[in-house]
Amino acid sequence: MALFFIDLCDGAGVVPDEEGAEFDHIEAALAEARASAQDLLNQYGHDQDAVSGARVQVRDAAGKTVAAVKVVDVLGTCS
Repeated sequence: MALFFIDLCDGAGVVPDEEGAEFDHIEAALAEARASAQDLLNQYGHDQDAVSGARVQVRDAAGKTVAAVKVVDVLGTCS
């Protein structure tokens, strides 16, 4: 298990994940980032303009960003 942090980022700045979570691999952390992006999109009523610059990033235990998901990229996958 590895520790990853899922941060929310937009034009106003970064809301860092202070606690992190353990995942079996980076793909599991990235899946959680996609789910977080979908949650954010749902909060904004699927308004692409409202989330145009928003992304969810995954950091490793050393603080390095290892993956990122643009919120607008999950727009077509939300139900």
